[in-house]
Amino acid sequence: VFDFYCPYGDDLMIASMVQGPMVKYIGWGQPRSVYFGQPWRDAFRGHWGTFRFFGLTFFSQFGWTQPAGRWIAEGTRELRGGVGKLLMGARRQLGPVAILYSYPSMIATAAAGVWVEKGNAHLMWRPANWSRDAFEAMLLQSGQSFGYLTEAQVESGALRDKKLLIIPHFMGIALREETCAAVRKFVEQGGLVVADLAPAVCDSHGKLLKRGGLDDLFGVSRESFGYAQRTADYLVGVTEDDPIAPRTGWWVGEWYEKGLKVTDGKALGKHW
Repeated sequence: VFDFYCPYGDDLMIASMVQGPMVKYIGWGQPRSVYFGQPWRDAFRGHWGTFRFFGLTFFSQFGWTQPAGRWIAEGTRELRGGVGKLLMGARRQLGPVAILYSYPSMIATAAAGVWVEKGNAHLMWRPANWSRDAFEAMLLQSGQSFGYLTEAQVESGALRDKKLLIIPHFMGIALREETCAAVRKFVEQGGLVVADLAPAVCDSHGKLLKRGGLDDLFGVSRESFGYAQRTADYLVGVTEDDPIAPRTGWWVGEWYEKGLKVTDGKALGKHW
């Protein structure tokens, strides 16, 4: 995991990739709400258990149980029996929404920052990953149960029971021709596709294409490919902490494509 095949900490993506027991680590020094709430959150995301780092945070050097140790026992009691234990062994039932998973796109996005600022490999990786996180948060807030589908799964027909496919830039910049064909077929059969930035502008090796693999689907063209960003006036933040938008977060105002043109598509917004 660890930011290589999957961004660190993304439980929902991992749950889509792993068909077997999963556990989630909760470290030391967390508030009481984390020890009580996170095991339930993990159970609803497909984890089969949790594990902890048992150091002096949980048991003192003199043998008594620290508050965090008591919280673990109390917070997991209902998950160790009855309905809670039944939940731990349950299988998540996914809704009609899927997010595309593309490992080549993850790598290409990490490298794409050098097109904007030479030597800054994180420049596009961070905002692209934040945008993907925002998609996840919006789906969760609306009560949708969703999963990730790999390119191979999409090509083999896994979209047949789906209604909406989301292609974040983080997972869509470098797609195979076969994947693009499957996405077009999905739309022809009544499916809806949403992409946030530059879908399939590269092939699966990260080579920039003369014409994007999904340009005809979205009704766009481009003279040349390039990123652009709004100025600091468009950076946003919050004044009160929120689980989705903490005050310590970095919020990128807006990234967009320079040179993007509408062909037979319909523009719903405009840069001015």
